[in-house]
Amino acid sequence: MNPRVVLVAAAGAEWEDAALAALDERAGVVVLKRCMDDVEDLLASAASGQADSAVLGLDAHGLDAGSVDQLRRYGVRPVAVVPTGVDPESARLRAGRVGLRRLVAEASVADVADAVTAPEPGDEPGDEPGSGPGEPGAAPTVGGPRLPPGLDLVALAAAAREREAAEGARAPGDTGDPGPALDGAADDAAAGRDDGDLDDLERLLDEEPPRRGTRPGRPGRVVAVWGPTGAPGRTTVAAGLATLGAARGTDTLLVDADPWGGAVGQHLGVLDEVSGLLATARLAAAGALPERWRTAARALSPTLSVLTGLPRADRWVEVRSGVLEQLLTAASTVGDVVVDTGASLEDDPGAELAGRGARNGTTLAALEAADEVVVVGSADPVGLSRLARGLVDLAEVRPGVRPHVAVNRVRSSLGWSREELADMVRGFGHLSSLHFLPADTEAVDRALVAGRSVAEQRDAALTQALAGLADDALGAAPTGALTTGAGARTVAGRGGARRRARGRLRRAAG
Repeated sequence: MNPRVVLVAAAGAEWEDAALAALDERAGVVVLKRCMDDVEDLLASAASGQADSAVLGLDAHGLDAGSVDQLRRYGVRPVAVVPTGVDPESARLRAGRVGLRRLVAEASVADVADAVTAPEPGDEPGDEPGSGPGEPGAAPTVGGPRLPPGLDLVALAAAAREREAAEGARAPGDTGDPGPALDGAADDAAAGRDDGDLDDLERLLDEEPPRRGTRPGRPGRVVAVWGPTGAPGRTTVAAGLATLGAARGTDTLLVDADPWGGAVGQHLGVLDEVSGLLATARLAAAGALPERWRTAARALSPTLSVLTGLPRADRWVEVRSGVLEQLLTAASTVGDVVVDTGASLEDDPGAELAGRGARNGTTLAALEAADEVVVVGSADPVGLSRLARGLVDLAEVRPGVRPHVAVNRVRSSLGWSREELADMVRGFGHLSSLHFLPADTEAVDRALVAGRSVAEQRDAALTQALAGLADDALGAAPTGALTTGAGARTVAGRGGARRRARGRLRRAAG
């Protein structure tokens, strides 16, 4: 049996000597290192891949949800010691927010070896919190009520959120019974259906569904707007798409995730001193991001909110890996999310060894999480060359992606037609759609000076071109919907999601 290798990060706490003595006395347990500094030192040691567990204080400097998640990615299971004097309920709350599952009271620190060697809840089938082999013999106490050993706070919180989402998604009068399934002939008969009902199901698919963001638990669409270096107009396009989506009645969040110099706030006249992205990072560290992400965003209209970016490019280190993913997951449950990203796709393999996120982590995370990717490039020869290389780089980051390409600043003075541009760009790779955005300098200048999105100018040529891009990236506007760019815009045809669902029904019936 291999020994269990443990890291201890006590930073000189009073319980350190007792914990080390208990670990040294336990057969099959080896203390690899005493980390004398904060959690950053612990993460650097864990990155070696030699440790199995880590013992640290619940009050350790730098302990947050991101660091706990990073420890688990290294294969290290954290055990937290609750300092004397901390209220048990507060300890449970703190542990649940950062994702800790094992707590040991300082008064019972002699049991830390049991907590280190016991399987963590979820490691083995049937392993329930507070039961199973290897649980500490004496449940830890913190000045009163007992802290259940092996308390799986993360699982309990997730189950509670799932129940709340299920209850919130029920229609009025729904008893919660999902009704008969429709898999197989027996289920069809029980449901009172036959093969002829396939046409009824198709008619249901043809009906216009409720707009995203109007029903609890209904996911929205995440759209990442990316483009190669050279300022091709990523922010202008991202702000325009978000504005058009919000004008159609969908709750829309515009996120500035550019780690090199985001300008969404300045673009839209939002000059808050507090960065929305950094506020989100702090919420994630406290474990409160899923519930409180809206407090970090600035509402510009009843359906449009913006999350401002970094105030300085050197503050990217404050956004740990996993923060943007949590935000996009939470925000897309209530509406659409448009993310303005940076240009660089370079990864940083040494980031994890240094205990920090990658320099371009927010850009890469947005592209990975996106349902749709919009690539913006310039129509001039230099811009097209960069666009061609950029699409190749994007395919390496997101294999199989079929982006929506927007060729920006198209103008007759360049000397080629749109057909010639289309032939060139389509040769760069497989695309979902191709759009040409005119060089509407006057409209863009008016928008920048006013601190507004260009899409708020209804009659601008650029706004009308962006409306077509929004149809493809965000989904076609419902019939008769008023869009910012085109007034009363009627969209013929059905959405891609309904076409795919109809195809699946036909294949299943065949």
